[in-house]
Amino acid sequence: MPDHANYECKIFAESPVNPVVNPPEYEKIKILRILLLKEKCPEKWELIRSLESRETIRRQNFCAVTTDIALYKFIKQECHLTQFDFDELHHVAGVSSIHSFPTNCPDVSDSSNHVSAARYASLLFYNASLLAHDCFPNTRYAIHASPGKNSSYSISVIATRNIEEGEPVTTSYVDPTLGTFERREILRERYYITCSCKRCSDASEFGTFFSAIKCKNLDCHTGYLLPVFPLDPNSEWRCNKNCCEMSTSPAWIASLIQEVRSQASISHSWETFDDMLEKYRTTVLHRNHYLVVEMQAELLKMIEKFLHKVESTQQIPLAKKMVELSRSCLAVMDVVYPGCNTFRGRLLYYLHEGLLALCSSRVNECADKTDQEIVRKSCKKYFVESLEIIREAREILIFEAVGTVDWKNGTMLSTESPRIKSLMAFFSFKN
Repeated sequence: MPDHANYECKIFAESPVNPVVNPPEYEKIKILRILLLKEKCPEKWELIRSLESRETIRRQNFCAVTTDIALYKFIKQECHLTQFDFDELHHVAGVSSIHSFPTNCPDVSDSSNHVSAARYASLLFYNASLLAHDCFPNTRYAIHASPGKNSSYSISVIATRNIEEGEPVTTSYVDPTLGTFERREILRERYYITCSCKRCSDASEFGTFFSAIKCKNLDCHTGYLLPVFPLDPNSEWRCNKNCCEMSTSPAWIASLIQEVRSQASISHSWETFDDMLEKYRTTVLHRNHYLVVEMQAELLKMIEKFLHKVESTQQIPLAKKMVELSRSCLAVMDVVYPGCNTFRGRLLYYLHEGLLALCSSRVNECADKTDQEIVRKSCKKYFVESLEIIREAREILIFEAVGTVDWKNGTMLSTESPRIKSLMAFFSFKN
């Protein structure tokens, strides 16, 4: 690979550098490659120097400084490079930490889009690095690998909603489907940002109660715990109904999130997972809580895999479940994370699968012309809705990296419209 041969390969050949075996250690090679730009590509080096590195904040962070010292020892003692000082390395490490785009983009090995195993990479894109963060972003991005063994990468920045003239172009550095408590923690720890956007500033996250937890007071049946000061990570949480003076610490909230995630990570059948979801949704978390939405999305994935393995008569309750879950998630996400984003594309895909399975199963159950007429009337609206869903979901998912599940689903949807139209013609429906 040219980057390897022209950069670290020569240095490793001349110095007894220990082999890198753990993926996290590849950060050393990344930092080395960036430092070598100073001599090999001054233009790119100047771009690196111009990027924000949060140096002042990082110098106060024990983990960041410890990591940078270890990197400096690697550069000085193992690679025997004396031309770089600690300030340069500290800046480069900060840029890498803050501005890198991780990817597990599948390796497209030829022009026919044949896909092999995923390649993991940590990438820097100068122009994309200039995008400001917002937890209510108006763009998303997708990373693509070019075909061939020596793959290069490109990034597409895609508007997810209309951007008004003069409005900043923003993206989210963290997953917008997370609640404020988790998003802001990641932003502080990984990006050294204290976000105060309009979503973070609203304890209820635009009235959705996306992070709300049921009040612990057993006599309170309608109250939910929310942070008193949403921009303070150490804020106590209290019931929004002011049922009592009881308060809850952020440490307890973090522990609860960890418990729910731990339970959800255990292998389940879709039935037991659904039971667990129902327990948390009705007794612990607000029905719109982001962990509920997260588990609903996982349940949709489970049901979709199981759906076509059962008889037509068994598909109807599963299809109804998919439709119900998809609509529930979409209703919440349209408020906290609206627009043509990847998560919306996935939910639309599952909604389409549910509607189509529901219609197909009902058609297969028709015993006579009378049944057929009843099904014809009830299915028409589902078919028409599926056509609209396909158009939107395809436009979203087709931009994803070639070979990913999302891209495959988007590509598959390109064949769904003719299929549905033929069914509509069979039932004498009009578009």
